[in-house]
Amino acid sequence: MKTNKITVIEAEGGGISIKSGGNPCSSVEIYDISGRIFTSRKWVTPLVEAKLEKDDLPQGICLIKVRHSDNSFSITKYVNP
Repeated sequence: MKTNKITVIEAEGGGISIKSGGNPCSSVEIYDISGRIFTSRKWVTPLVEAKLEKDDLPQGICLIKVRHSDNSFSITKYVNP
């Protein structure tokens, strides 16, 4: 089984950058801590790095789900200050 590690970092000028570790991402979903979907983004051409604005994130703890081009997915926790 292949592991898809994702990295979330603060982007310059605000927002976040989500790096998918070499396996391109075709979509990103952001969930608030109660499990409700907050933001969803899909791309026609899969990206190795996706950028989202701070407005796309709920305050506090959220979950980021990345669907990769091979249809696998990764989930990570992020704290939006």
